[in-house]
Amino acid sequence: MATKKRPLVIEKAMADLKQHARNEIAKKQVFHFRLEPEHIKALYELAGKQRKPAGTMVREWVTEKIADESRVKKSISYKSIETQSASMVMEHSSDRLYDLEMRLKRLEKQLRVQKDKSIQKATSKKSKGK
Repeated sequence: MATKKRPLVIEKAMADLKQHARNEIAKKQVFHFRLEPEHIKALYELAGKQRKPAGTMVREWVTEKIADESRVKKSISYKSIETQSASMVMEHSSDRLYDLEMRLKRLEKQLRVQKDKSIQKATSKKSKGK
């Protein structure tokens, strides 16, 4: 049994409706999705360790992933514009910058944890002294 092709007008209307729906969702700034229960528990555990709301962590992860994907697309487009050697230099520099940014974030996190531990120790010493 052969499948019927939709008329082009209907395809266009469906594409327009889909785009309109996505624009409306973007305006609301809320995006819902499903996760397995064990992933939700792990997310809350990680968020608790970092003392952040789970939603904030997810938002950070999504925006980082989008930025990563954008970098990949940009490096591909640069290759078509620039010479191969210049492209390699830029790609290496971009990768190095990204690595440095990630190392800085990890160091900042470690400093926050150490600071929190110091505050906790100082607080517990004051409590014991009273």
